[in-house]
Amino acid sequence: MTSAAFLDRVHAALDHKPVRALHGVRRASVAAVLRLDGDRVRLLFIRRAVNPKDRWSGQIAFPGGKSEGNETSLQTAVRETWEEVGLDLNGADVLGQLNDRVATSINKLIVSTHVFLLPVNAPVPPFQLQTTEISAAFWVDIHDIVHAPSRQLYVPITSMMRRTNDSPVLYKCLDLIGFSSVGFPCVYLASPSHPKDSSAVREPHDYVLWGLTYGMVTELMHLSGVPRQPEPVVFLVWRHLQRHPLEVLVSLVVTVTALYTVSKL
Repeated sequence: MTSAAFLDRVHAALDHKPVRALHGVRRASVAAVLRLDGDRVRLLFIRRAVNPKDRWSGQIAFPGGKSEGNETSLQTAVRETWEEVGLDLNGADVLGQLNDRVATSINKLIVSTHVFLLPVNAPVPPFQLQTTEISAAFWVDIHDIVHAPSRQLYVPITSMMRRTNDSPVLYKCLDLIGFSSVGFPCVYLASPSHPKDSSAVREPHDYVLWGLTYGMVTELMHLSGVPRQPEPVVFLVWRHLQRHPLEVLVSLVVTVTALYTVSKL
């Protein structure tokens, strides 16, 4: 597929696609920024600064952040992109919006994703990073994402319990029945320490596209007609957990109780 066809498909799909809007206590927005570079389409990513107090420490993401005052989600995405990487999106085309996503279950944080296309042939200024929050910003060829091998990132349950306040009882139940880690689909991106084709196992902070941003990219690829491999069942269950934590927790507790009772018979 040509770069022009890719962009046309994404734009047309977003034009006709109803957005799944979610409601939560808090809101945030991110910007999925595309640019045409010759015959290639590139997508902007950031790497968050490594900070033990940040639940998304060192992770790959789109520029964005929490909404302020009465600004719209689109205004939040534009403002945060300027603050974090110094890229002005006021002159960019807004292609549309992806589905809202739940970032946290406790004190529900809802993330909106707006898709932008930079003006063709416009110079791209050097990034001006907000170094307290961002350690790097870089462009990735869409072709590399589509054709990257599908991998699994295994995050220990104990690590997830330390990093989040979401459903701590659920994590303890998973640990009790023998689930020591949760596997997430991911893509390895080229990094300063790993060439693009390196297959060495990586940690979550080492230029791994996974989690919330992986889901956004997967949706974007699906809209273009060149989706990546389907998400595994465990990831679909995890997404359901983020939206309906109480129902999943009750189901798990009932299952664990039933298994324990049967083992005592």
